[in-house]
Amino acid sequence: MPQSKIEQYLDFYAKHCDPPFPEEEIKAKIASALSKNKVADKTIAQEVREFIEVTNSNFRVTDVEHWVTIVTSPPTSRF
Repeated sequence: MPQSKIEQYLDFYAKHCDPPFPEEEIKAKIASALSKNKVADKTIAQEVREFIEVTNSNFRVTDVEHWVTIVTSPPTSRF
């Protein structure tokens, strides 16, 4: 979703909070969320590269998916 649309939706919802959510915090929250998304994408790409580097044989996409899911998930959801 484009950042302008995200701001539009959050502005609407923020104004309807009780008490209203501070307008200056909306952009900070959006920037934080978008930066975390970029970090997560980068981390997943790094994990795929690592999997390929340590694998000495053929592998399936599901093997990569399993590796990335286990490695990038928070510790409490690994088991």
